[in-house]
Amino acid sequence: MTSPRRSDIVRAKRYQRRRSSKRQKTRRRSSNGRLGPPMVSRGERSYQPDKTRQKKKVRRRMDLSLKAIGAEVRLPAMPAVQVGWRLLSGIMVLALVWAIYTLWNSPEFIVKSVEVTGLERVSQEEFLSGLPIFGTPIFILDPQTLKVALLNQFSALHDLTIQVKYPADVTITVSERQPVIAWEQAGIAFWWVDIDGLAFEPLGPSDSLVYVQAFAAPPALPVHFQEVKGDGETQDSGKREVEQLLTPEMVQAILFLAEHTPDGATMLYDVQHGLGWQDPDKNWKVFFGSELDNMTSRLAIYQAILAELENKSRKAVLISVEFLHAPYYRLQP
Repeated sequence: MTSPRRSDIVRAKRYQRRRSSKRQKTRRRSSNGRLGPPMVSRGERSYQPDKTRQKKKVRRRMDLSLKAIGAEVRLPAMPAVQVGWRLLSGIMVLALVWAIYTLWNSPEFIVKSVEVTGLERVSQEEFLSGLPIFGTPIFILDPQTLKVALLNQFSALHDLTIQVKYPADVTITVSERQPVIAWEQAGIAFWWVDIDGLAFEPLGPSDSLVYVQAFAAPPALPVHFQEVKGDGETQDSGKREVEQLLTPEMVQAILFLAEHTPDGATMLYDVQHGLGWQDPDKNWKVFFGSELDNMTSRLAIYQAILAELENKSRKAVLISVEFLHAPYYRLQP
């Protein structure tokens, strides 16, 4: 019987080792591959958002080519800055605040002088002293408010126009009331009256006006508010309080009688007898009443009474034509 060779023994040992290693691997797989009972989770499921990746700052690389072929210079990379809308809004707000502050305090926009035209009786110094705009920025100047304030302050002004031009030019064009009557009341008050019956303070001599000496105040008229319209279409209107002393009809009657008064006669007003005058030569008073109609007929009746007195050589103290159909006169005692 022959003995086994050494090579066969070695092959047999290798074969056994391979089989044993395969068995161990199979056992491990079977143990790992066993499926356990199913697990059910009824708890709340937590969610964690993915962490945002930090963006790398992009840097712009700049290469400059040289005249030599293939030669270039690489400059240091500069970061690419992205400006957000919040930063841009902040810059705009700061710029706006700086612009407003600069304009508000700039001497170029401060009112230093005012050009006034149209003044006749109101002095320019007095008018300028009533302007509260010197030293103020032109941006806060309200022409309509200033117009109403000036008209209420100066009753002699009929109307005015205010023009504002940048940087700080202010031009005021004025029109004054034209007085026609100088009204003296009971020796304690004196006014000028225009054609509309509005009273205002006298400004200068009154020689060219019709002088009326009133023994008492005329019937009170309601408070009159005159509408002050804006210079532009978009401006609101304001109210100006004016003193209505006489009615326009009474002003016309005074002017009419003034044309027929004797030379040197003084126009009179009495609450009971109305309008009239005092004759300087004959020293009597003539009244035509408060009813201002038919003045031509009243004057004709007065001339007839005057002729009768002269024919009879009589001197009267009072002649009244207050009542058109019942005139009378009172003789000296």
